[in-house]
Amino acid sequence: SRLAVGSNDHVLTADSSTSTGLKLASASSPAQSFTLLNAGGTALTGASTITVSSLSGYYYLYVRVVGAGSSSTPSLTLRFNSDSGSNYSAAGYWMGWGSSNTVTGNASSNDATTGITFGQGASSSDVVNGRVFIQAANSTGVKTFQSWATGASSGNEGWFRFGHYARSSVISSVSLVNGSTFNAGTIYVYGAN
Repeated sequence: SRLAVGSNDHVLTADSSTSTGLKLASASSPAQSFTLLNAGGTALTGASTITVSSLSGYYYLYVRVVGAGSSSTPSLTLRFNSDSGSNYSAAGYWMGWGSSNTVTGNASSNDATTGITFGQGASSSDVVNGRVFIQAANSTGVKTFQSWATGASSGNEGWFRFGHYARSSVISSVSLVNGSTFNAGTIYVYGAN
């Protein structure tokens, strides 16, 4: 049977309830908006490791860290599922710029690391701000990530990392680990499919 042309921007879709088994319909949206999974964010205080759980089922995860600080110089690592094994691989670079806009930096590549080097300050008065975007978080295959963070009181240092997490389990939690006890900041985790 002939199926008449549909409206503009409609696509051919299987539908067993029609006589031809086909219909023309609006294309579905490729992705949903990100939803905040830890309502209001989780405070970065009172411990050297802060974990946000119940993240299973999302293809994309987006982690946002705001104002992470501690009583000593903050040095942050991000881990999935509290996994401190050698299951992370990343490449990227660090750069800094001074008051004269002179830029310095170095590139690095690390396999079999125990987490994602996320950022650090230069003194105890510094805070770290940053983002991590994770793809395929709900798959049993390799998950890829991109991260970027700033540190130092003047915000004049940056870390940029790209890599993967090679474990078969889905990502159900993220942990932000510091070299000492957190005393400031908030972590927000968003999910989308």
